[in-house]
Amino acid sequence: MQLRLESNQMTDISLMMTGLTPSNKEYYPTVVINALLQILKDPSLVQHHTAVIEAIMNIFRTLGLECISFLDKIIPAFIAVIRSSSPNRRESYFNQLSILVTIVRQHIRTYLPDIVEVLQEYWNVSPSLQATILQLVEAIARSLEGEFKIYLAGLLPLLLGVLEKDVSTRRQPSERVLHAFLVFGSSSEEYMHLIIPVIVKVFEKQQQPSFIRKSAIETIGKLSRQVNLNDYASKIIHPLSRVLAGTDPALRLAALDTLCALIFQLGKDYLHFVGTVKKVLITHQIQHQNYELLVSKLQKGEPLPQDLSPGRDIIIRMTRRHFLISVTKSLTRIQFILRLHGMRLASQRKKIGKSG
Repeated sequence: MQLRLESNQMTDISLMMTGLTPSNKEYYPTVVINALLQILKDPSLVQHHTAVIEAIMNIFRTLGLECISFLDKIIPAFIAVIRSSSPNRRESYFNQLSILVTIVRQHIRTYLPDIVEVLQEYWNVSPSLQATILQLVEAIARSLEGEFKIYLAGLLPLLLGVLEKDVSTRRQPSERVLHAFLVFGSSSEEYMHLIIPVIVKVFEKQQQPSFIRKSAIETIGKLSRQVNLNDYASKIIHPLSRVLAGTDPALRLAALDTLCALIFQLGKDYLHFVGTVKKVLITHQIQHQNYELLVSKLQKGEPLPQDLSPGRDIIIRMTRRHFLISVTKSLTRIQFILRLHGMRLASQRKKIGKSG
């Protein structure tokens, strides 16, 4: 313990030698974070790593963007802990990294190559870890917005692979990937030639559960509000017509709602497909008031009724419930750690004052 205190005293003195003194607002966060990072670097203190990560996160939540200067130390430490941790701890660390990205937003860009590398490394370890990693990917997408497309190219094979290979009963991995595409928004537009065929395949495959087919159809409709799908209209509308020819009422309704969304994007170009869809609707005696109204307006050259518009500016927000629960459970523990470090620092400053 005495050796640890002496080490920390030397850290304080070295900071003062660089011109960083207790009068600087960065001084105390720097001392605390340096002390916490020393614990992370010590393999013999691995049992404290979870608490240390939580303490670091509490500092970032409290100080926000004032902590950006610490990222060059924190991110490598985070990644090192993820790689060295036991499997049962790894999910928690990825979760904390997602929160960190949400806090620092675009300032994370410098460290993305290393972050993307580690998430690719653990992508296929388990479904639950994959879900947490997807939360991290979504957090990155929100933080970088348009810049995210640079990194999406390396992630897209993993995401599409889930849709192609998922045979889990509840298809939760597929649901998460479909949601992620909506979060990516316009960042994914230049990859639609890869994304659309895979999503279409999901809802065309009759062996798939009805609920995931419905989600895939709805995803197409929602994507049409965010990206330009004109070039893929035929590849979407003909498969939707085949869905209409099926017998599942929920899928038929989803297909017609999605066709309505496509009408708003395609405008008069949709008239090329009216005959094909009409033939199916008549054959199977299917009615859909909004669809019929929109087609009628198109054919007459009248403006489309905006009250039927699905909306152009959709903001998909990440659910924070899991994060809030995690924070609530750990808050007392984090506060204790910070108080402990505060007492230690006060003791060290008092000793330095006496020796001076």
